Amino acid sequence: MRPFKIDQIIEEYIRGVQQFYPSLRYGGRFSFYSGDEPQGGEISFGTDNNLLNNTQHSVGRNNVEIVHFTSLNAGLSIIENGELWLSQVEHCNDALELEHAFSTKPAEIIDKIKDLKRKYFISSFSDYKKLSEDEEFMMWRCYGNDGNGLALVFEIEKPNKLASSYLLGKVEYGNNSKAKLNFEMFLKFDEDFRKQHPGVIQNTFFNEILMIALLLKTNIWRKEKEIRLIGFHNYDDYSLKTITHDMKNSTLSNIYHTMDGNGIHKAFLKLRLAGTEHFNALKDRLSKIYPSYPINKLTPILRLKKVIIGYRLLQKWDNKAIIIFNKLVEKYDEKPIGEFSRLNKYF
Repeated sequence: MRPFKIDQIIEEYIRGVQQFYPSLRYGGRFSFYSGDEPQGGEISFGTDNNLLNNTQHSVGRNNVEIVHFTSLNAGLSIIENGELWLSQVEHCNDALELEHAFSTKPAEIIDKIKDLKRKYFISSFSDYKKLSEDEEFMMWRCYGNDGNGLALVFEIEKPNKLASSYLLGKVEYGNNSKAKLNFEMFLKFDEDFRKQHPGVIQNTFFNEILMIALLLKTNIWRKEKEIRLIGFHNYDDYSLKTITHDMKNSTLSNIYHTMDGNGIHKAFLKLRLAGTEHFNALKDRLSKIYPSYPINKLTPILRLKKVIIGYRLLQKWDNKAIIIFNKLVEKYDEKPIGEFSRLNKYF
């Protein structure tokens, strides 16, 4: 059977995209058409962290340790429930999330991007081994309740082989970073290609490209040295029900909808931590259903390794607190280590 002309054009497009993201894989094409052959269609890419290989965003192939600064109550809740909640991009503290990457695009494109923010979810970390004391102090003050909170150190397994609806990558900062300039060159290529071949590529945006865009931020945030875990979960805006036929959704991530005190809808993506009873039961069940399919292709394997206690909690952390803490962490098959912040010496 001879190939359709559209497939030859798409192959040309894929080769062009790979100039900027060499590891981005072609997933397939979906078209409705009448006549002898399709004139256009939606194309998909195969999403895994390999797409960040050979880019400034890559965290490498080996297990990586990342640290999440949070309040005492939030940290204890994560430990007790064995869950990490990813927040909607729409409600992050940076108003320019996602928009910064498309700053060269016209207003109508930016408006469409704003509508997509509610379907993407983020949990923010820093590279545990690369934070200086000054940078760590800033993180405690901004996110760890000024030293009255906790810093949770996680190990994420095989970061280049994450579940298809997740991406882990380093954030790059500023308009002149190599990553931002590369992204802008991709946008220019994409725009020119669509003008040359109108109607062939019918996707407005690609899920994978939007995830990469979330790894670009303005320069003011650069001291955070952020590593992001990004998740995608599509749901109906009216019923709030998960769109089950969207293959980009993770079947093992639960979405939780709520209203804040001002009546604003918010959603969170729940990610189970490895080593807990619930995670292990899920892993055993899946191994029987999909014996040859690794669980990290279905959900990220995020293991709590260490709990760092804020520098202002030293005097408050009495025997009772130690007993409560030990009770919380004993539910993990690999018990996390507890230790005080290295900044205690300054307080």
